[in-house]
Amino acid sequence: MKTPAIQTLGFIGGGNMAEAIIRGILSKGLFKPQQIVATDKSGERRDYLAKTFGIPVLSSNKEVLEKADAVLFAVKPQNIVDVMTDLRDHIRKDQLFLSILAGTRAATIEAGLASPQFPRPRVVRVMPNTPALVGMGMAGISGGTNATEADVDLAQSIFSSVGKVIVIEEVQMDAMTALSGSGPAYLFYVIESLIEAGVEIGFSAEESEEIVLQMVLGSAVLARESGKPVEELRRQVTSPGGTTAAGIAVLDAREVRDDFIAAVVAAEERGQQLGKLGR
Repeated sequence: MKTPAIQTLGFIGGGNMAEAIIRGILSKGLFKPQQIVATDKSGERRDYLAKTFGIPVLSSNKEVLEKADAVLFAVKPQNIVDVMTDLRDHIRKDQLFLSILAGTRAATIEAGLASPQFPRPRVVRVMPNTPALVGMGMAGISGGTNATEADVDLAQSIFSSVGKVIVIEEVQMDAMTALSGSGPAYLFYVIESLIEAGVEIGFSAEESEEIVLQMVLGSAVLARESGKPVEELRRQVTSPGGTTAAGIAVLDAREVRDDFIAAVVAAEERGQQLGKLGR
């Protein structure tokens, strides 16, 4: 993995996703602990990050800004305006800003950080997902108006430490959010349903959970490593007139495939609405 040119990476917001990224970049040797600074509203959270990772944890956003060459915003989207208002008169010309805020356009952050001294801040927008917490994430990355190729490369290096990345146009970010960002929830919904089904047909809750989780994990690995289209893998399991065919027939009759597609489309549309509200 290519070592980034920046010397210090700062985190404003130290929640679960920030923790996952810190853990990933340290485990991959991308940064040393002394090259990372972070802050969070919660004193308890600040203590946890300092104790867990041995990184400098500061008491304010401005302190992070003073120390960091690149700053990653990992706050709640509704708090970003206040954060930017507090910081905009203190940014340096050479600083890069990364954002993992859902529904918040790069242009919104560019405008929020712009000042007479530095009217063109560099911003890279990233949409990770929760499997990053176990190093198996998927992130979409898009450079803002003023971001350089090196800026996007840096974002790729950082988020590759917690999974896979894809560089996309920002107009695809709502789609990325709907498919990859929200996608784990759809799968958890399916897993919940399968566990309940297992109980319905006679397994204990513990037995059913173990069976379903291993089946889902194994199926995902098989889909990635077999080199075969998932449609073909499904057909291989679905013998005509067999048990799987009986189950698939019920799903098709109830148009479950169409329902999943509709769910993703609805999530994308909601992302577009939230993006407009945040402009």
